[in-house]
Amino acid sequence: MHTPSTAEILKRLANYSTEVKGDLVRKNIPEYDAEDIVQTAFIKALENLHTLRDPNNPEPWFRAIVRNAVVDYYRERERERRRFGIRVPIDDALNVYYHDTETDSMMPDKLLADKMKRYAGKAIRYAMKKIPVRERVMFTLYYWDNMTWKEIAKQMNMTHGAVRTAVSRRRDEFASYLIEYYEKEFEL
Repeated sequence: MHTPSTAEILKRLANYSTEVKGDLVRKNIPEYDAEDIVQTAFIKALENLHTLRDPNNPEPWFRAIVRNAVVDYYRERERERRRFGIRVPIDDALNVYYHDTETDSMMPDKLLADKMKRYAGKAIRYAMKKIPVRERVMFTLYYWDNMTWKEIAKQMNMTHGAVRTAVSRRRDEFASYLIEYYEKEFEL
């Protein structure tokens, strides 16, 4: 029996990943998330190709990797929901509209939305610099490093409630600094 080469296995998995993505979309996972899940699974498969037991039948092995990627996807969504209340993709969050006087309706401003997306990193850095250092550290640990309130409290030698209160108080302030940056940058 012919043992397929690594290239043949990867080609087979790449072709199979299209079918897997379709299955995920049919399970009500948005297409852009399904693509991310399959890409993540494919990278994990590539990294762990040495664990493949049956090179002639890699699909069940790949399915198991995809299942784990889906579990990770739902965990991340839950973490984002708890953190922000709802999950809003950046494309949806930055929909910008203007009032078209000729049609008397709101029209999407794609150019401004694209420009805002390009400047999102700068806006976040601007807003972070405006927040006091202690809260900046808490924000970073919570929102970017995915630490829990208790882990942050332990690391900063504070109570769990104090950390949560400090971050909650600064959240609205942070949002206002983001708005301030965009208003200043784009002269809105």
